[in-house]
Amino acid sequence: MPLFEPYRPELDDGEHPPVAADLSIRTALPSDVAALAGIEAAREGGEPAAHAAKLEKLLASSAAGQARVLAAQHGSRLVGIAKITRFTPPPDSPSNIAPAGWYLSGVIVAEDYRRRGIGRRLTQARLNWIAERDRAAYYFSNARNNASIDLHRAFGFVELTRDFTFPGASFEGGAGILFKAALSPSSGSSFD
Repeated sequence: MPLFEPYRPELDDGEHPPVAADLSIRTALPSDVAALAGIEAAREGGEPAAHAAKLEKLLASSAAGQARVLAAQHGSRLVGIAKITRFTPPPDSPSNIAPAGWYLSGVIVAEDYRRRGIGRRLTQARLNWIAERDRAAYYFSNARNNASIDLHRAFGFVELTRDFTFPGASFEGGAGILFKAALSPSSGSSFD
């Protein structure tokens, strides 16, 4: 499995029409965990049960106000997952630790639904949610992940640094880039 989704922005052959009519973005529920873990396992590898355990823990953090997990649903099928986490640098962090704030921490769309605008919708929904709570959002990416960088650039993310640390983050085969987007108050989340 390739490290990143094949990305060819110059191609627009209409092979993957946008999914809009029946797509909804909503807060993930405990009953969604198995399906969302399956989407993650298909993209990231590993056992769905391991992904499910991590998602259950993240949903508990969501209840405590430190995270949010969103689900994209097309008709009756869950087709995407996106996460938001609140990061506070641990005590005794190195001087180049990433700043405290809300982080976009992962978006995965089911393979047969990719390149249809779902990642954009999930990103916009997360930024709307953060804008109700803060004036900035952060995210980091492998420098080789051009699809992610281009997607986030369209939402106003600008590079802050390539010299940073974030607990648990590694950038296989490339350097990491930390990005920030300034946010203005929104008129409300685009999900429930």
